[in-house]
Amino acid sequence: MTVTTVSSGAVSSGLTLSSGMSLIVLAGGTARDITVRSGGYEVVSNGGTAIGTTVSGGGYAVVSYGGTDSDTAVGSGGEEVLLYQGSAMDTSVGRGGFQVVSYGGTASGSTIGSGGYAVLSEGGSAIGTAVSSGGTVVALPGSTLGLGLAQGVIVSTGVVLLGPALSLTVPGARASGLSIGSGAAGYVMQGGTAIATRVQLQGMEILGGGIDSGATLAHGGFQFVSAGGTAIGARLSDGGYATLSAGGTALAAQIGSGGGVILSAGGTAISTAVTDDGSIRLSDGGVAISTTVSDGGVAIVSTGGIASHTSLGSGGSDLVLDSGTAIDTLIGQGGSSTTDAVLVVFPELNVPTMPGINTNEFAKIAPNISGNTLQYADVIAPVEVTTPIPEGLDVTSTMRVSAGWCIRSQAITIAQIPY
Repeated sequence: MTVTTVSSGAVSSGLTLSSGMSLIVLAGGTARDITVRSGGYEVVSNGGTAIGTTVSGGGYAVVSYGGTDSDTAVGSGGEEVLLYQGSAMDTSVGRGGFQVVSYGGTASGSTIGSGGYAVLSEGGSAIGTAVSSGGTVVALPGSTLGLGLAQGVIVSTGVVLLGPALSLTVPGARASGLSIGSGAAGYVMQGGTAIATRVQLQGMEILGGGIDSGATLAHGGFQFVSAGGTAIGARLSDGGYATLSAGGTALAAQIGSGGGVILSAGGTAISTAVTDDGSIRLSDGGVAISTTVSDGGVAIVSTGGIASHTSLGSGGSDLVLDSGTAIDTLIGQGGSSTTDAVLVVFPELNVPTMPGINTNEFAKIAPNISGNTLQYADVIAPVEVTTPIPEGLDVTSTMRVSAGWCIRSQAITIAQIPY
């Protein structure tokens, strides 16, 4: 690859960059009227400036941290990419061209012409964008879009599939049978529903307010569920993974061989089945309810994670680590549960000192009430009861106390102790 740099105070003008050629504009450097064709790259770095660039046919104009470009024209197959703190002014995107605004990038005054596309990722911003008839802007969850002229299509709900080489499919509110593979990303946004999606080979599905039912994740496929997104009946195996956070929910997921679900920061999984070397991992506010773990599956609950009503069947196990919490775990035949330590605490019972109540009879109990922390009493003090014996003992006292060292469930507290 041939790399040309434009350093502080220098100006590069009129170059054509084709396959294997790159122009890097450094701080204080300026590039003017550069043409970028298939396989060529123009990279504007911190403090660099590009003016009047033309990008087409598989060429790339990349604006990184602190860089600026202006008056860029993006034609068919060309792409302008604004990275974190990169900015572009007055970009024109024609038919088949793409403007991609990543997290922290900013596009001002762009014009998206007929057949052109702009894609705003989470954290990306577009200000004063004009969308001509036939142009399309995809504003993904978490992005900011400020419109000027808006005659084209604005997509902020439904389902969007970004394929390799920036192919874009907008099925609308409902999509069935999508296949998301290497280099592709599917977005299910507010109001969108995806059915029977297959995610594999490092493909990615993002549920940001939408619903996916019956997804299959395998061979490195990844599903990210957040901000009101819901995954129903997902099947994960062979390296397929899902991450739930910030209000994302998974219902009735099936995690098999080599698959996994990771919950953190407000993610919730309900009625998950974990088998055959699959795993569910909880931390930092992740919650799993009514999980079933069996046949080699494992549930790992670490700092801040909560597992409630977990059922451990034959060959299933849970591992509670470092301040994780497990509540009401049912351990069946062949299941196992491992914790750092368990502290069992029983309340101590004291006989109150009250005028008119004779507690001498209860002092005979050995060990006595105040010293026996394993006893349970039904009342705090003896109760007087009138007897039916005529002309005999007319009053007795009663108080039920558990015999010996009988443990009652009402008196048990279980606490985790970290290493």
